[in-house]
Amino acid sequence: MKKGFSIIELLVVMVISGVMITALYSTYMNLYSGSKTQSKIAESMIEGIINSEIIRTDLVNIGLGLAKDEKVTGTSDDLYPINWDADNRTLFIHTTYDRLNPKTHGWALFKCESDNASNITCEKDNEQSGLSADSFTSLKMISSLNNKEIDYDEGTVAAADYYYAVGYPYDAAAADKYITVTYRLDDDCNGDGTPDRGARCNANTSVLCRNNVALVDCAGGFEIYAGYEEGGNIVYDNLTSIVNDDRSHFFKLRRLIVYVLVQEGQFDRKFNFGADEMVKELGFDAEDSLLDQISFPIPEDGRNYRWNIMTIDARTYNIGKKYD
Repeated sequence: MKKGFSIIELLVVMVISGVMITALYSTYMNLYSGSKTQSKIAESMIEGIINSEIIRTDLVNIGLGLAKDEKVTGTSDDLYPINWDADNRTLFIHTTYDRLNPKTHGWALFKCESDNASNITCEKDNEQSGLSADSFTSLKMISSLNNKEIDYDEGTVAAADYYYAVGYPYDAAAADKYITVTYRLDDDCNGDGTPDRGARCNANTSVLCRNNVALVDCAGGFEIYAGYEEGGNIVYDNLTSIVNDDRSHFFKLRRLIVYVLVQEGQFDRKFNFGADEMVKELGFDAEDSLLDQISFPIPEDGRNYRWNIMTIDARTYNIGKKYD
């Protein structure tokens, strides 16, 4: 006669099975949650790489196509290659190149001659042109002799003592022959009344805006340092201090470093950032010394988020000796 399972045995099996199922479900949910967290962090990192390259391109091209003696349009004020509004924490970049506008890309090389300051004729050296045809409405000519803007007539250069000039495209219908790119922290980059901050962001973060385009989401802080040449040495400081000291240092820039406190991933109740600020050592190569640390306070209610400091370091090839 076969003997069946007792009720107690069945209950024991059910309890054990329930414990195993619960453990497996908990493990699955932890793996799933971890996978989602890592996925969001990866998305943030990829987005950061793309956006940092846009910022880096803007920094590298600061001063491109600007004349040595150029003035702010309609004024007698010097046009600095960059400017900084410390009160509104807004960076102004002046250039003829906008990565997001193909019509501003390229250049054209000309051979020129002059018999006096007001009579300059040039012919285009087509083999050296980096500018695509019919992609611009006008060219701004900068002399290679003194980096000053010249008025010219296209013609035939016959004299042997010619010099070169570079033509940069610009919009003839615009008020300026240069472009101004701005960077600032804001909630509404294009001013349409709708916040540009993503749903995953801490409510106390902002967006790093490039003009009216939301570029870096979930930004908790924004700071800029620069290195300028003085007495044969490179001096590093933040832009606010440079403005307060002597704005003309902007004509001697050699390097710009942008720091942005950025949230990575999304809210995670199981994660604790463990600090109320994020600190980064600013190790510059000026006399092998360290500048003060940069410290970003973590936004309010930000302990359950992961934070990182995005660093964009660029050499300013179009500033410096051109203005000497």
